[in-house]
Amino acid sequence: MGKKKCPLCGKEYPVFAKVCPLVHCPNCGSTELSEININVVVEAGKRVVAFIVFIAAAYLTFSFLSMFKSEFLADILDLVKAFSYLAVIMYVFHMIDWIFRVSKGVFSQYTCLNCRYVFKKPKVNVPLVEVEEKEETKLYSSDEDTLVYS
Repeated sequence: MGKKKCPLCGKEYPVFAKVCPLVHCPNCGSTELSEININVVVEAGKRVVAFIVFIAAAYLTFSFLSMFKSEFLADILDLVKAFSYLAVIMYVFHMIDWIFRVSKGVFSQYTCLNCRYVFKKPKVNVPLVEVEEKEETKLYSSDEDTLVYS
């Protein structure tokens, strides 16, 4: 009965197996990988600081435009307020999306320990190929044929 073999890593599986569940390097096919994670605390801190700077800039814009008593600038002030509120709502949804992507491991990267290739998504569930079992054949040796057993 034949076995199946992974074309990337060369590991053999029983005949009923369909895929190789190991993670493989897309460059060389090795299964020796190291995971690199980003520092989530630093990234979240950068996003919070950017949000605070955005709120401060919007407040300063409101203050600056409210100093003028012109009717045209009052209309612009209402428009700026509306766009600022919309931007804050969009930023909050963006942060929620970012948090869910971090929890899924989207920001992790892998390094192959064999070829040092850095990549984001390893190859998983590689389809197996059938391997025919080869009979071992010995080379013809005249010494074996001439042996006499007594």
